[in-house]
Amino acid sequence: MKKLKVVEFQTVSYCNSDCLVCPWSQLKKSAVLKYMNDDTWNSLLQGLEEMQPDRVIPYLNNEPLLDKDIFAKIETIKKIVPHCSIELSTNGALMNEDIAKKISLSSIDDILISVFGHDEESQRQIMGNNVPYKIVEENILRLKNILEKNNIKKNLAVVKIVNSPYVSYDNIMKNKIFWNSNNIEVYEYGYLDRAKNVGNDNQRDINIKPNGCELKRHNERMYIYFDGEVSLCCHDWRKRFLLGNINNQSLKEIWDSQLYKKYRMMVDGDINSGKNFLCRSCKLCLEEGK
Repeated sequence: MKKLKVVEFQTVSYCNSDCLVCPWSQLKKSAVLKYMNDDTWNSLLQGLEEMQPDRVIPYLNNEPLLDKDIFAKIETIKKIVPHCSIELSTNGALMNEDIAKKISLSSIDDILISVFGHDEESQRQIMGNNVPYKIVEENILRLKNILEKNNIKKNLAVVKIVNSPYVSYDNIMKNKIFWNSNNIEVYEYGYLDRAKNVGNDNQRDINIKPNGCELKRHNERMYIYFDGEVSLCCHDWRKRFLLGNINNQSLKEIWDSQLYKKYRMMVDGDINSGKNFLCRSCKLCLEEGK
């Protein structure tokens, strides 16, 4: 079987932001803050220990810092998958001094912080009222200073969405200059409608047969929600393409399952998929001849 390289999961079901580039702004109206229970967590740990992925990301369409035990959980993962790299993805609003110190002392390798605005007003318009630009900026610079003061080597980067209808590239570049002047790298990701889950413009013609995934997600990654449900992709925000639940099956059983194989074949275009298949609406889904 294909090797499982990356596992993304959420220990908490909620996010404190309200980003226009994210389906969460629609889904949170009916969402409730819930945490992964102990049984599901233990099942996840058993799966990670057995599968030994190369990278673990305790983030899946949520804000991981809402889980006050997230750092203890990260250290547990590092003990059972010692070779893996660990990525923390956050909007930075909750990253106060105490949390910054915990990040610096943790086994986290990469810290990616989403800053979609370039000032207070643009940040509020794009990410909502709970992620103020100035607070996020102060939190990032504090973390950087803690890392440098203690000579701790971690990859710290700000994430920007480019080519979106919500912010101009000129403003992104001006803000990028600010972060670079503080020796903080900026990652630019192209705008995605998250498989037709954001906005009204379709980025891909659903009539075109899938021919693989640009990021090879179906062959390399697993996505696990707080309740143990395993989904085909992080763009499956409404859980329409579930593969199983780690409370009932092991991670390996789901990874090797006939249902997973069937979905992989759909992604690769080896068998037919209906027009409502997730990947047909995704810009990252390859087309034959391209």
